[in-house]
Amino acid sequence: MIWRCLVLGCLLQASAWGQDFLIVTSTDTRIESLSRFQLREIYLGKLKSVEGVVLRPVQVKRKDHLRKSFERFVFSDRFDVNEYWLITKLQGGPDPPLTVNGWGLVLAYTSRNPGFVGYIPADKESELGKYGLKVIALR
Repeated sequence: MIWRCLVLGCLLQASAWGQDFLIVTSTDTRIESLSRFQLREIYLGKLKSVEGVVLRPVQVKRKDHLRKSFERFVFSDRFDVNEYWLITKLQGGPDPPLTVNGWGLVLAYTSRNPGFVGYIPADKESELGKYGLKVIALR
């Protein structure tokens, strides 16, 4: 019951933020919430751990509508994330997030790898239980 309330609260929060995605991770990952700033820093390779938990971001392919929605939420309109990663790699910086072909693979990677963080469509909440995943609340 408590789990359902937490998920419902996160879904309501997703609507309040205007998101059409949920941030998910394995139930074995000891993170319950992240700020929008922390999420941004994780996906830029600048924040490697939160509360002692090492995190690894997973994203869908560049042209996927879900990724575009996520990037609009996390980054400013003027920020070119592709240019950022090009420059970062040329300067010997960290690797970009793991990129997979669709949200189904986000479920697979995050469920099998504690510490992996990804995003899925908000209407796929029913898939979480099958994969041992939970929603990370945004604060």
